[in-house]
Amino acid sequence: MSKNKFKLLGKEDFKKTGLSTRSIIYVDNNNYVIVKNRKSRFIMKDGQALINQVSLIKKIDDKAQIKMQTNAPVCSKTTLFLNKNKVYVEPISII
Repeated sequence: MSKNKFKLLGKEDFKKTGLSTRSIIYVDNNNYVIVKNRKSRFIMKDGQALINQVSLIKKIDDKAQIKMQTNAPVCSKTTLFLNKNKVYVEPISII
C-alpha cells in the first residue's frame, strides 16, 4: 500500500462518525486502514473495541473495506475474530 493514495481522516470526519480523535485512520475511497502503533500484545478485548470502531465506520460507509495495521503481536483468537468480522490484520506499512 502506498501512503500517497491514502489520506489521514480529519477531525471533522471523526466528529461525523463518532470515532475517537485518538484513532489513526487512513482512507482512500472505500478502503480504510486503522493503525495501531503500540508495543503491547493486541488481545480480544482490543479486538472487540476495534469492531465497535468498525461498526461506526460502516454506519457512514456500508461498502467500507477495513484493515488494521499494527506492529504489536496479535492474539491468534483475536486474528480469527477480526477476520470473521471482515477486518484484516497486517504489519504497519502505511506510516
